[in-house]
Amino acid sequence: SGLFAAAMAAGVNNRSIVLTTPFTMSATAAVAYRLGAQVWFIDIEDTRYSLDPEQLPSGHPRVNAMIVANIFGHPAYLSRLRAWADKNNVVLIEDNAQSPFAMENGKYAGTVGHMGVFSLNVHKHIQAGEGGIVTTNDDALAAMLRDVINHGELNGGLVGLNLRMTEPVAAIACAQLRKAPAIIHGRRELAHNLSEIFSLIPWIKPSGEDENCTHVYYLWSARVPPDKAAPLLQRLAFHNVPVRYGYSTLLNNLFDPAQSCPVAEQVNHSLITFEVCAYDPRTEHLSRLRRVIEYVRDAIELEELQKRVA
Repeated sequence: SGLFAAAMAAGVNNRSIVLTTPFTMSATAAVAYRLGAQVWFIDIEDTRYSLDPEQLPSGHPRVNAMIVANIFGHPAYLSRLRAWADKNNVVLIEDNAQSPFAMENGKYAGTVGHMGVFSLNVHKHIQAGEGGIVTTNDDALAAMLRDVINHGELNGGLVGLNLRMTEPVAAIACAQLRKAPAIIHGRRELAHNLSEIFSLIPWIKPSGEDENCTHVYYLWSARVPPDKAAPLLQRLAFHNVPVRYGYSTLLNNLFDPAQSCPVAEQVNHSLITFEVCAYDPRTEHLSRLRRVIEYVRDAIELEELQKRVA
């Protein structure tokens, strides 16, 4: 709902072209399609896994919005994307559902774009069961946002919807917000422990925190050689370690397979993820996980040795 309101406030309509990333949850692109816009998927870069500033098109008069996802808890190249957006008269919307309190160059993710959209869904850092927040420091956009979430009835002729958060959810969200620093500290601590433990397997390369950035770890991720992914995941599943292969169906394949995003394809087929926000960082769990990873490493090494001998 927040993304939909932000896209409406940005003036996205059936004459628009919206730029976005294929490597995110479907809502990031779906709001533009629902408003009748044409969507151009911009390939990602392989460090922050978000929209690659080097792949942005030169000025096009119908491009009026760009929706970037700060994925897994890490900010995108936000300052570069904002500079491009300002130069090309494009509204930059940050889908910041996964990255509250993440930072790039001393600025919070969700505050660099013209609008930032945050999620309060049950599996996010700050959760109130449901709901979301849109932020902006632009008075005109703020006025438009208030209208489009309230039926448009305060602005004659504007077609709006009832997208308002209920008061009980808002009260829960305010209480959760006060807990945010401690919650995020716990997520970061768990992710750093996961990186250290999984590094016991030398060909697993945890995704880290880029320079001048703060990662808040909605998901912990690591790159693995594709040929090693199946035996790794099979053994981890046997020991009930909740690691997934890849992230999700790429949105260009879901909405428009004619648009190619080779870097996103490569990343999606070399990535394992652990949903940090679903677990508490308990020492006994980490100790067990370390033993499991050591066992899995030794089992895979033994299997590879037996194949070479055979």
